[in-house]
Amino acid sequence: MLAKFKILGSMFFRGPGEFDPSSRGVYSMGRSFILPTPSTIAGVFATLFGSNFSPSQDWLSEYKNALGNVTIRGPFVRIISKGKENSGIYLDFSLKNKLISYNALKDYANKIKRVIAENNYAVKEKILDDLDKELKNKTVSPKLQERIGVGLKVRKENIKVVDEDKGLIYSAQYVDYSFGDYLMAEICYEIIGDSNIKVGSYNAKLGGEGRVCQLIIEEGGIEKLLKLDEKANVLYVASPILYDTGKDILEVIKNELSTEIEVYGKVTLLGAGYSLLNKKRKPIYQALIPGSLIFLSTEKNSWELYRSGLGFAKEIGYGTVIPLNLKNGM
Repeated sequence: MLAKFKILGSMFFRGPGEFDPSSRGVYSMGRSFILPTPSTIAGVFATLFGSNFSPSQDWLSEYKNALGNVTIRGPFVRIISKGKENSGIYLDFSLKNKLISYNALKDYANKIKRVIAENNYAVKEKILDDLDKELKNKTVSPKLQERIGVGLKVRKENIKVVDEDKGLIYSAQYVDYSFGDYLMAEICYEIIGDSNIKVGSYNAKLGGEGRVCQLIIEEGGIEKLLKLDEKANVLYVASPILYDTGKDILEVIKNELSTEIEVYGKVTLLGAGYSLLNKKRKPIYQALIPGSLIFLSTEKNSWELYRSGLGFAKEIGYGTVIPLNLKNGM
């Protein structure tokens, strides 16, 4: 099945860091990810279709118990442009804080492959400069909106009022999904396996402030959006790949793929969100961020790599990779 979130206006998908005046002082700021995290999307599905909600020591089991035997893959962003040049499917490119066209992935990977192989620093820089120019018309930068407010508290009747005792100021940075010459029409996910998720049209709350968007779930697979090669020697990281902290992430990925690898990208710390059932934050992981590339020394089956994903919590959408095939391998 394919799930499509139709979003209009601005949204807030809380990024890393404290957004709490008690931790940050009298002025705090919250920044938004470009796209919702897999935990956010799985939470929407669990809210709409879930059953058997019960606390667990393993936060991933809470989702699996609620949704059943399901695997979520994505996000894939469908953009409609006023012109034809930039219309199509885009992927998370958090490495550059942008979205990148699916059609540009092989050119991007080929250039990075040259950078890895090149020993001359000046030549590396020239290749990267040329790549930035080439990607200018193949990437999209979302428009950000900063809003400033005063901390609120909730009265017994669930009405929010200004917290006059503290009077703390905050700002929040939202992502505007209608910007410039583009309209971000849909954020799409593939749902694989037997689950409680049903075909239909729904109104769903998504992101900070519980803003409403339309969710359409229809029959069909990812073939409607992407065309994958049969074999792959490069993986484009489309959603964060999570691993426990304190481990060598390169060694863990190499062992999981059972082949030698080279990685181009960035590793950061990423929290998995907040557990309402356990009333506490989920653990923090090290994450290989979207836009990173994993080069494989041996070719692997593309569909198996795509469906299985990599890392922890890959069942709910983390660790989604887009397999690519470049000529001559590494």
